[in-house]
Amino acid sequence: MSATPVDPAVPPKLVTRAYWLWMAAGVLLALYGVAIIIVSLVANGAGFVIFGVFFAAIGAGLIVLARKAFPGDPRWRSALAVFTLVLVALGVLASLLVAQVAAAPLLFSLCALVGSMMAYRPSADPWFAEK
Repeated sequence: MSATPVDPAVPPKLVTRAYWLWMAAGVLLALYGVAIIIVSLVANGAGFVIFGVFFAAIGAGLIVLARKAFPGDPRWRSALAVFTLVLVALGVLASLLVAQVAAAPLLFSLCALVGSMMAYRPSADPWFAEK
């Protein structure tokens, strides 16, 4: 099976879709974290602020990793894939313990995991070859 030729200036559509899934998940996680911070400060003082800070930092980290992986560096693609897998594992664990806080982040993490799986499809592989 031969690989399709890759234009070095234009990423494959699958890579672009994976990038937007990573970015959407990162933005949604960051916004969810900011919302938790605001609601915690308004409603109960500072009860769940640490959860908000955690989710906002995770979202920001996902955005940074996605921006580094998109140009085609295979190291960042691998790091992002492991990061999203760990996020999903933590989301599953957290949803078992604290279902109210972890349901939405688990859904956002699953979107990022789908993006990571798309980046490892054979049609996206040539884009991440060593340049």
